[in-house]
Amino acid sequence: MVAKNEDDNHGFVVALQKLGVPAIACKLPVDFMWLKDNQHIMGDRKTVSDMLKSIRDNRLDHQVYDMRGSLISFILLEGHLSDDGILVGEGPRAWDWNDFDNLRLSMDLYDGVKVVRSPNLERTPIRLKSFYLWTDKQEHGAWKQQKLVLPSIKAKKEEDREGLRLRRRRVAFLMAMGMGVEKAKFFLERHTLAEFLGLTQAVLDRQAEGWAKHKGVGDKTVTNWVEFLTRR
Repeated sequence: MVAKNEDDNHGFVVALQKLGVPAIACKLPVDFMWLKDNQHIMGDRKTVSDMLKSIRDNRLDHQVYDMRGSLISFILLEGHLSDDGILVGEGPRAWDWNDFDNLRLSMDLYDGVKVVRSPNLERTPIRLKSFYLWTDKQEHGAWKQQKLVLPSIKAKKEEDREGLRLRRRRVAFLMAMGMGVEKAKFFLERHTLAEFLGLTQAVLDRQAEGWAKHKGVGDKTVTNWVEFLTRR
């Protein structure tokens, strides 16, 4: 992820790095940008007051234009919207809640710009990380409340049963290392345990030779151990 230089006074880059997001500061026409399948995801951060002001001075229109052609364009809207559920903002230039919500719908329908919410400045890096990881997913069906149900072992063929066992064991291995179950599944979709442990093929080959020297450890066992570490 790349963050705009001017916004790093909020410490977003450092905060994102501490959260495990590969972030750097750079000169950009927008506040945040990263790639998904070699296409740009671009966004601007705005407080509620800045959002309303940028509508009045036409900055929002220019910023939306700067994000044209990106895979996903978004406004990260930061802060509390309304105290009474009637007005958004303060003073004589406050917006009616319904008009403001209709603006959000118009931006989505006609300009393709999504509004992502953050409750406050402190939570913005966490929200950015969550959105960053969300955009990396291949499927987005969590709202349907569909849970991943592993097929019954009895209903699978022998080769599928063994693959299912290996997957469960690899997830359990990462959980024993301190990962949560969902993070472990996400990691194993992209990496092997050997990659997690920093084991190159040369190291694995030497290790396999060492395992085979132990009493009671046959070729099949060594093969199973190597497969456990290298299979996705």
